Amino acid sequence: MSRQVVVIAVEGLGTQLLSPYGNSWAGTTSFGRLATEAIVLDNYWLNGLKQAEIYRQLIAPCNGNTATLPHWCEEPGLRMKWLTDVAHQNTDELIAPIPWQRHVPKPNRGDEILDSTMGQIFEHVLKWFSTASDDSPELLWLHSGGLTHAWDAPLELRESFCEEDDPPPPEESEPPEFFVRDNDDLDRVTGWTQSAAAQLVLLDQCLGALDVAIEERGWQESCLLIVMGTGGYSFGEHNYVGWKERQLWSETVQAPLILRPGKQVPVTLHRHEIFQPEQLLPAVRFWLSGASLGEPNTEEKNTSGFMDDSGPQLPQDWPAERSIAVTKHDSQWLVRTPQWLFRQTAEEEPWQIYMQPDDRWCINDIASRVAEVREAWMSYWPLLLEHWQKPFNTPIPPLPDELVQRNY
Repeated sequence: MSRQVVVIAVEGLGTQLLSPYGNSWAGTTSFGRLATEAIVLDNYWLNGLKQAEIYRQLIAPCNGNTATLPHWCEEPGLRMKWLTDVAHQNTDELIAPIPWQRHVPKPNRGDEILDSTMGQIFEHVLKWFSTASDDSPELLWLHSGGLTHAWDAPLELRESFCEEDDPPPPEESEPPEFFVRDNDDLDRVTGWTQSAAAQLVLLDQCLGALDVAIEERGWQESCLLIVMGTGGYSFGEHNYVGWKERQLWSETVQAPLILRPGKQVPVTLHRHEIFQPEQLLPAVRFWLSGASLGEPNTEEKNTSGFMDDSGPQLPQDWPAERSIAVTKHDSQWLVRTPQWLFRQTAEEEPWQIYMQPDDRWCINDIASRVAEVREAWMSYWPLLLEHWQKPFNTPIPPLPDELVQRNY
């Protein structure tokens, strides 16, 4: 049997509400079940906030032209299907050469999961399973607007996440967009977080239906299932709730990415190294080549993407390409290294420094207290900036020890 790849990419899907990333109350059981047989990337960082920027890095090996994807994957017979529910007026955020088949969602059609705004696109996903081939390699790529669409989960589902003394959650279906002021009632943020959890339950149930479809086709061994976020929704971590006015912070660009390569992972494999979107297509190519999951040698790591089962390593043993992430949005920069996060809001502005992963949500800027780290960073940054401007796959300049090892 040929191999298949199914990619589910969701806007607004962050790590805050997912059980594989530590959430214990949002009820994402399908995500949890998926993770028990999957590679879970704990440090997957996007390269920007705009969907077009993210997709340019996702398909960088093809230079932005998906027509070359089968050739690049060395699978000339690869059959591809690209589905999206992003409305036409928003599609300039997606790269034009991708032959997206768009199914813009209608208002909630009824009481079934597939009747919801989020669920409607999965109806087309399930139909694809009935037309896919067992004899040719298949790629299905779904890009869903996710939390940027109407929040139409049943009100009782929202209420199920309320504690005894919580006020009722909001009833509106329009995704929230507001700044949190010092004198605002924080119950408002809590209510919208509960509403978001209800939306995630809908997504979780759609994922469960997709998993059943994989089993019914008998693809348990041959299908690589990839679920990822293309930017996290902000829930007040930095005084903002929403999607449209996001800044470069951990909650917006550290996204979930879970890969289940058939039945080759017997138990959850958490990868702690730092990854970015450019390493996804090498993983797809690795899978379609028929290779088995294993621990590749150093030369192979650049060609296998995330697809190896090497055990936990100390940060100083991570290869350079898995030790740093660079994110840019307008004049903002965010750079993640094994122990630190560096953030600059505008050119000539001082760099903020946050200790990672302890300060996950970047609350305490300690740049004034870590002089050695700041000095090492200011020496390294020009080298990194020069590298960032070079062509894809240029070797990363080695990180100084101060940015890799924890001395505080």
